[in-house]
Amino acid sequence: MSLLYRMLRPLRHLAVTALLLTGSALAAAQGQPAADEDAAALAKRIGASAAHGRGDPHATLSAEQRIHVALQHREAGRDAQAYATLEEAIIVMPGNSRLRAVRGSLYLEDGRPSEALADLEVAVELTPDDALTRTNRARAYAMFERFDESLADLDHAIRVEPALLPARFNRGTLRYQRGDYNGALEDFTECVAVDPHAAAPYFNRAIVLDALGRRDEAIADMRHLLDLDISAQADAAARQQLESWSGNAASDGKSGS
Repeated sequence: MSLLYRMLRPLRHLAVTALLLTGSALAAAQGQPAADEDAAALAKRIGASAAHGRGDPHATLSAEQRIHVALQHREAGRDAQAYATLEEAIIVMPGNSRLRAVRGSLYLEDGRPSEALADLEVAVELTPDDALTRTNRARAYAMFERFDESLADLDHAIRVEPALLPARFNRGTLRYQRGDYNGALEDFTECVAVDPHAAAPYFNRAIVLDALGRRDEAIADMRHLLDLDISAQADAAARQQLESWSGNAASDGKSGS
């Protein structure tokens, strides 16, 4: 029996996007510097710089602002410009871990694990206690089947941020795949506590509960999942799994009669 949800997608790119879209309040809450300008102001300043013939329109931008520009390119489908912006920023600010972390997350999204791992290794060396970067590096390690290193990164991320749902979820997935069902159950249960409206932890916890011989609880989780706002794929998978369990129960009853 397999999990519907595998390791979650890269995080740093998403985290940075959220920071830039929600402004200084979230930045302060996360202990991150907020961007000094919104997207329109940044674009206007960059355009003015280029119009005046300056060689590098990004020269006066901070690392966060350069990340903002890169992610704007990314959202518009201009991947080459996004990577070029980050490459230029890394050359100028080689000691900034977030630049490496963001580029590493984009490489992961694009299915380029070797380049992703190279960037994430540097980012972790620069900021060893960044839980999101550790979580992304764990995903890269898993892509190379370096599961011990992946698990070690997730353990570290959770020590730093115990309620970081993606780290917990990915560790639960890895533990399940390695046969540590009790450990997986602990992690998925924590995920449910952190976000009771997220579908993936309920589905995966149901599979783990069934593997532990606790089918009634597994069925309860799967039925609860159907009450959430979920995708058509998740809905179909949950119903199929419930039908499978019901069929197995009926077969067991017949064989025992």
